[in-house]
Amino acid sequence: MTDDEEVHIQRILERMLESGGDAGECCGDRPELLAAVRGRWAQLRGLDAEIEAIFPRMEPQVGIRAEVLSSLPTAGSLPQIPGYDVQAELGRGGMGVVYRAQHLRLRRPVALKMLLAGAFATETERARFRREAEAIAKLQHSFIVQVYDSGDYEGRPFFTMELVEGGTLASAFVGTPQPVLKSAELVAMLAGAVQEAHRAGIVHRDLKPGNVLLTTDGNPKISDFGLAHSIGGDHTLTISGTRVGTPAYMAPEQALGNPRTVGAGADIYALGVILYEALTGRPPFKGETAADTERQLTSQEPVSPSKLNPKVPRDLETVCLKCLQKDPARRYGSAADLAADLERFGQGVPVLARRASSFERALKWARRRPAAATLIGVVVAAVCSGAALGFRMQQVASVRRTENALREGRAGEAIKSGLSLVDKLREEERWAEASQIVSDARSRLADANSPVLTVQFDKAVSDLQTAEELDEIRQSFALPDADGYNYIAAYAAYVREFQKLGLGAEVPLQTAAAIVRSSANRKQLLAGLDSAAYAAFVAGAKSDAQRLLSIARTADPDPGWRDHFRNLQTWTNRSPLLKLIDDSRSGSVQAPVHEVAILAVLLSGLGYDEEVGRLLREIQSRNPQDFWLNLEIGNALDRSGSPSEASQYYRAALAVRPSNYVVWEALGTTLAHAGADQQAIIAYRRATELNPGFVHAWQNLRNAASRLKRAEDVAEASKQIMRINGRAYRRSELLNEARLLVAQKKCRDAVSLYAKAFELDPQDDSDSWFEYASVQLLANGEQDYRRVCRHMLERGEAGKIRPFILARAFTLAPWPSDDLQQVVAMSANELDLTNTEYWSLTEQGALQCRLGHFDQAVPLLQESIAANSKPAAAVVNWLWLAIANEKLGRAEESRQWLQKAATWLNQLGDTLPPNSPETSFHLHNWLEAEALRRELADGSRGR
Repeated sequence: MTDDEEVHIQRILERMLESGGDAGECCGDRPELLAAVRGRWAQLRGLDAEIEAIFPRMEPQVGIRAEVLSSLPTAGSLPQIPGYDVQAELGRGGMGVVYRAQHLRLRRPVALKMLLAGAFATETERARFRREAEAIAKLQHSFIVQVYDSGDYEGRPFFTMELVEGGTLASAFVGTPQPVLKSAELVAMLAGAVQEAHRAGIVHRDLKPGNVLLTTDGNPKISDFGLAHSIGGDHTLTISGTRVGTPAYMAPEQALGNPRTVGAGADIYALGVILYEALTGRPPFKGETAADTERQLTSQEPVSPSKLNPKVPRDLETVCLKCLQKDPARRYGSAADLAADLERFGQGVPVLARRASSFERALKWARRRPAAATLIGVVVAAVCSGAALGFRMQQVASVRRTENALREGRAGEAIKSGLSLVDKLREEERWAEASQIVSDARSRLADANSPVLTVQFDKAVSDLQTAEELDEIRQSFALPDADGYNYIAAYAAYVREFQKLGLGAEVPLQTAAAIVRSSANRKQLLAGLDSAAYAAFVAGAKSDAQRLLSIARTADPDPGWRDHFRNLQTWTNRSPLLKLIDDSRSGSVQAPVHEVAILAVLLSGLGYDEEVGRLLREIQSRNPQDFWLNLEIGNALDRSGSPSEASQYYRAALAVRPSNYVVWEALGTTLAHAGADQQAIIAYRRATELNPGFVHAWQNLRNAASRLKRAEDVAEASKQIMRINGRAYRRSELLNEARLLVAQKKCRDAVSLYAKAFELDPQDDSDSWFEYASVQLLANGEQDYRRVCRHMLERGEAGKIRPFILARAFTLAPWPSDDLQQVVAMSANELDLTNTEYWSLTEQGALQCRLGHFDQAVPLLQESIAANSKPAAAVVNWLWLAIANEKLGRAEESRQWLQKAATWLNQLGDTLPPNSPETSFHLHNWLEAEALRRELADGSRGR
């Protein structure tokens, strides 16, 4: 294909984008190009190209990669690179971070650029980074940044270059027109540097003010050759149909996505944009989105600079507009020619560039505004023919109606196409791409002017948000805490989401199942129900787990594999677990991946780590970005004695959730087990940066540093451990002594020890504060008890005291109504989430008693006894039933319940049962029971 044919194809494609016409209509003057135009148009309108042409493309997993790149290394942390003293971070972008550093041997300052992603970088990123260093190293020019050295640090490539400290051209422009002569001189210098690059066979492809550094004396230095490629070379690093560069500074041929047409002319166009921005304070094209900008630069002509800044001379405007020609052949033949014309302008000599003729400008305008040109033609013809004014106005109105109809039709088709893609991407869980399409569709709603499409759009947005929120909750498995992981927060988040969707605990099972069946998010809801059931199961709310599984089983009936999976008894029994897993691997059933993963993790708890590791790896190969899967594989491999392999999966988990300090600590431990103490220390330090109070990480860091004989690190870690654990250890000892006294029923002696413990370290330990409130009540009476409770209420308002414990403390004795109502509201969410657990039912009954609703309290307390009838748990219910029946006037029933409780409590003797796994729970029950028994005794004496 000749250059002339290529230019005409590009023009035809531009007309098609602008007018919405088909290839046959737009190829009227060049029918021999019809086949080539249709082929190129099909390429642009394929699935990926359609997303690019109508909506901005976003690379899959962009959210995950952005999170990884923003955290490796973290802002403020500085790498320790042999031979260099890294002093400060200068800036970071999508691929790399730049530091100020000192070359120790040569004693000179340098800028050190490092690839952020390291082990997570794709081969394309590594190749681009390497290409940038090689490209700059080939060029020796006073206005191009010079490369000094290159290397690799812990898997992250880097290179050093001259340090340019005057900021960027973008920061110098800041939206303000620059002096005319200064602008011409600046772009002339840049053009000379670009000519040197072109002479060396390199096209920059991303020239913009942000990539031009300034020296302290104001001279420019071109940097960032990450998108550069060789003139006439291959395009293996550019995907066909993909645009590279920054939209506002792209040449039209770049925006059209054919890398083979992008040559030296693209850099000349970018120089024209820089000159335009210097003269006017803004680039020639700048839409609200990248897609809008690209549509403008391929379908519109730039506004003349002199219209935005009357001080721009005619000759300099001509030079600028010649650079911005859509057709590369009509721009300057070389950057050297551009530099020469700018030098002529600076010397006061006429430039060689010529302005477009009136006919050329009119033809160009008509080609890009066919509807408006038609309108003008109609009006002119009407005037010339002497037609009546009314007829002309009718013609204008008709044209406008036609234009409006065309605009609404094009916008409507774009929205329909976009929403169809959103549904597909939502099913594939490609959230970032779907969100970008939604954003672009939103900008077209006004043009479409369709209430029906607005309703469809709102529904699509709602469905996307719900699916993404459900996935986000599952991806949060499991949240870190000081002792490992917990699932309570994930379970609570699922409950809130289901409540919002009409699937709350109060909704009948059949109704909830019908909602799931009819939802556009049926797949995500079923996965959410399964995962929420697992979170509830791990959190101890087994009855809630069974309800969630029942909803899923009813909404998605399957007499075979899935129904067996959704039976809670299966989850605690080794044989059915193994059978379900064997069936899923045999291929006899199509088991959902998330369900097999849940089974594998449940089996891991029974000691089958090696087998579980193999199974999870099979699943992970299809879902490599799943945080929870990677974490559990790492755990299984670590437990089965494969630390090196486990560390790889921990790294993959951290690529998704880089702020999870427990996984960083686990990674450090596996590296230490594999003999890599140096790397282990880096992981431990990251864990301590994320959570300075994470004592396990400091202890492991100290051990690794000790093995490497790094005395300073050992001393620092020891200091931190003492800071965290010194007071905590003494506090723990005091609390243990106090609890021993309580177990011996010596509450008065225990009070002072609790007071000393909290004076030493008043941390928000819910259980200890409950015990303190209880012993104050039993030893010193209500005044001291109320003082402790008010402190707990303040901490509870700040989210520091567990709501259930707060409510339990407040029901130990009668309490003023206003404060009690506040406690009821604060504890409602936790008690609702666990409303089938015996301890939750007990507290609900206790609150009803204190509110004076004794008839409502009785069935709750009886239900709690039915859920757990063991005396150690039921004794508190017996005493509450004694209080409730007394208030209801049922003296005999009250006496019977009190006698039952007293008989069991008196059998305990002088000391509570020691060394029980539930000793602390028995302690709390005894404290509450003793407080209630005294209240009943006092009431009896009062009568």
